[in-house]
Amino acid sequence: MKKGFVLFLCLVLLMVGCSAAPGEAPQTVDLSSETVPFYRGSIENVSEITLYYKDGQTDIPYVDMDTVREVAIDAQRYLEDDGYQLTMETDGKMVDFVRENGSRASIDFDEGAISWDDYNLFTTASYAQQQLDVLSNTGLDENGEPELFQRGDSSFVRRGESIGLYFADFFIELIYEDGKGYMPLQTFSDLFLAYFYINLAYNGEAVFMIEATDLGDMRETYYSVEPRERSAELARFNYVETCLSLQFNYGLKDEHDIPSFGTLFELTGIDQAMQSTDALEANVALSDVINGYIDDLHSAFVFASPYAGDVAVEPNVQSLSANRIIGHAQRLSAADREYFPDGMRFYQEIGNTAYISFSSFTADYDNDYYGALESGEPIADTIGIIMYAHAQITRENSPIENVVLDLSLNTGGNADAAIYTIAWFLGECDLTL
Repeated sequence: MKKGFVLFLCLVLLMVGCSAAPGEAPQTVDLSSETVPFYRGSIENVSEITLYYKDGQTDIPYVDMDTVREVAIDAQRYLEDDGYQLTMETDGKMVDFVRENGSRASIDFDEGAISWDDYNLFTTASYAQQQLDVLSNTGLDENGEPELFQRGDSSFVRRGESIGLYFADFFIELIYEDGKGYMPLQTFSDLFLAYFYINLAYNGEAVFMIEATDLGDMRETYYSVEPRERSAELARFNYVETCLSLQFNYGLKDEHDIPSFGTLFELTGIDQAMQSTDALEANVALSDVINGYIDDLHSAFVFASPYAGDVAVEPNVQSLSANRIIGHAQRLSAADREYFPDGMRFYQEIGNTAYISFSSFTADYDNDYYGALESGEPIADTIGIIMYAHAQITRENSPIENVVLDLSLNTGGNADAAIYTIAWFLGECDLTL
């Protein structure tokens, strides 16, 4: 099972893959290299990364396999998973990346293919009990004791099946030269990091590691390059890489009846605009795909390509699902304002029934939830609300016999906060995913 996919839409190097027949790869390439700044989540956290360019095409950078390993580990350290390890084994043109849990990803440069013996296990946090553990928080305090969450010690999950893909099916070219293998930077990001909500972006001058959708203080530097047209080669790569990324990462293909994203883009006639050398036109087209054709209320166009500039991208089509949900929310909000003119209360008691309501699942692990609760000023996010509600419901001489959790205006949000809410209701239990 894959987590909900955050579609990172910054069209410098992101970009879409169509299904197609494999093509002939050149026997030799002219490979040049350059070392550029590598910003990891913030301007202050900067190092360097070596990029490689094929035949002078400097807007489509590649990385070698040593860099794949180093950056994959670096991303997990950024996410505070100190137990994550990744070793590299080579046998001719075969490169294996092996996790500390024994799972592996194998890149075959002869066949132009990548496979995982168990993708779920390969993408599992080192502190997870099993490969379908979607909780991102360790659950432990600084002393290693359970704090907000406590994982069980049993699992009925068996190992997953091997999955893989051929890069030529998406017109993505790997390089093997002088005993070393290389893959496009964005392909590495989409296949190795996107699952963890980490994305790499290249603005022509530096590489940026971005968590989820937040550029943070890197935004000014990211957009410091002059807006300009993309090369035809970059526009094409962006298109085929996006198809690969969506085909591999998007978990609702069957529900949306999408056999391949290349087919979807061609049938809707949006494929040409997505391959435009005008970065803004391509950005608008991609926004239309998300709002008009994917329309799942979860994927979103995040920010524009640096080649388009730091501009708002307005789609030409609107989400029918979003409009329906927004209309429903507006009606409920109007009813709330009528009955609660001073604002909706997240906890209230009516007779022997407690009512709990919050509009989204939120959590911030920097908060001192227990201290805030003891001070009488609980934190008004999901975990803080549940803690306060529990304290009120279980207080001495509490009249509460029934509990209603009202999520009618809840738009979703943080998975950990949702797990915390479920765990509060169910207590210690076994869950089937």
